[in-house]
Amino acid sequence: FTTNVLAIDETSGELTTTDSVPRAFLYATMLSSPDYAVEVATLNRSIIFDAADDDDQNGGGVMGGHMIIYHTPTVIQIMEGVEINNFGQQGNLGRYPIHFHMSLDVGGSLISKNVVHHSNQRGYVMHGTHNVQVVDNVAYEVFGHCFFTE
Repeated sequence: FTTNVLAIDETSGELTTTDSVPRAFLYATMLSSPDYAVEVATLNRSIIFDAADDDDQNGGGVMGGHMIIYHTPTVIQIMEGVEINNFGQQGNLGRYPIHFHMSLDVGGSLISKNVVHHSNQRGYVMHGTHNVQVVDNVAYEVFGHCFFTE
């Protein structure tokens, strides 16, 4: 794209310009301009679970908190709008920030609009659990898989 200089202030040297932004940048969606489309998400929430640092354990900084929904068949579970920081326990199997474990059919359960960040081991894990809706969640700065099913 182009930039046109309209005026130069002789005292300060400041430029007044006009920019010509390509139309593809202005209305970029996956349908109209897939090469320029981006996804934007708010990365903080009002409800925050923040595990303390553990610099002295297991080599330092790899043992955060963990949340497990354990053997709850037919029980509807809902988690919405939560920020989870420094969760997951690296080297400890099954210790993940959000973990449904062997809950079987939990139809109606919803994990939505959450943020998992700076995780020591994975993000959202569904293990032996069926019919959980995982919608509009964010995971970043995660060690391992962000979303994991087994």
